Amino acid sequence: RRQMRRKTQVLVASLGASLLCPPVELAWSWVMSARRGRAAALAEPISSLCAQPVLARGASAEASADLGGGVVALPVTEEGAGSEVLFFVHGWPDDEHLWDAQVAHFREHYRCLRVTMPHFGGRARAQELGHQPGGFDFQDGGEIIAATIRAACPDRPVILVIHDWGCLWGFFAQLRHPELVKAVVALDVGPPSNLAAGWSSLKQVALAGLAYQFWLLSAYGIARAAGGTPLERLGRWVADGMARSFARLVQRGIADEKDLNSDRITADACYPYYYYQTNLGVRGTPTLSGGPDPSCPCLFLYGKRKIMKFHSGRWERHLRGREDCQVVALDTGHWVQLEKPQEVNRIMEEWLETTLSRLGEG
Repeated sequence: RRQMRRKTQVLVASLGASLLCPPVELAWSWVMSARRGRAAALAEPISSLCAQPVLARGASAEASADLGGGVVALPVTEEGAGSEVLFFVHGWPDDEHLWDAQVAHFREHYRCLRVTMPHFGGRARAQELGHQPGGFDFQDGGEIIAATIRAACPDRPVILVIHDWGCLWGFFAQLRHPELVKAVVALDVGPPSNLAAGWSSLKQVALAGLAYQFWLLSAYGIARAAGGTPLERLGRWVADGMARSFARLVQRGIADEKDLNSDRITADACYPYYYYQTNLGVRGTPTLSGGPDPSCPCLFLYGKRKIMKFHSGRWERHLRGREDCQVVALDTGHWVQLEKPQEVNRIMEEWLETTLSRLGEG
């Protein structure tokens, strides 16, 4: 009965958010256009997002490096030593600490680098650095990851370990800059090409929205619309509450309860949902056309206990047909590394040993 009540609450909240979302977006568009005098004010250019260095929690401003063109290399948290580099990228609502169990396991033999993506470290940090809310699209996210890899590892390619929206940012980085990435470990989300092929229809985008995305998109819209107005504090209180309540709902029992209720989680970090819905998926990306995708070895782990998959069957079959790739389905939900950390570490370790040996022989 409790489980049924929880599912009913999710459904009612999602349907309510789907009705709330359109007027919120219209109001947001009107407010931003009036304030900035341009109709396209919703989509912040990457140059304005990165006007100041983007910092991970606990890092210093000196750790960032402006590489020009508005692209800023994120500061990294580094642990361990080794000739091979694991580069970890999280998604929503997490930060670099999502990977604590993996770093603790691999740091003895690998150099482990972690980043916290912009606006995922809390509003206070973003305001301190002068970041304007708005976020960036997936292509720009890929460029930020690529810039960070170049700054942190100028002499060798890395092994990307990615999850959730971090998969889209990471796959874009590998797609555009294959020389920076020697292998990919992707958790629960496929690359942009398979999303463009399988989720580009209005039906699939609407399904994702009704399932959960419109709730977070509405939170993002409320926070954006209220910014700089007399209702800013109220709007952010409502919007942040929406984001944190959903984070608690989906991560209860697997994530740190204190962190789920902290100021780190804000509606500002919900920008990937805005870009996904307003672009009707991941628009402008090449679809899977028979070539290797990604163009490097790939380990893909995904959870079977979800209301929907975040990868296509076609792409999964593509990976299973390649000698340099492996697909493992686990009895988990979306956060496989939190629900079964030891099993994820074991699978990763075995695959990395085999893959790196093969690459060394090649």
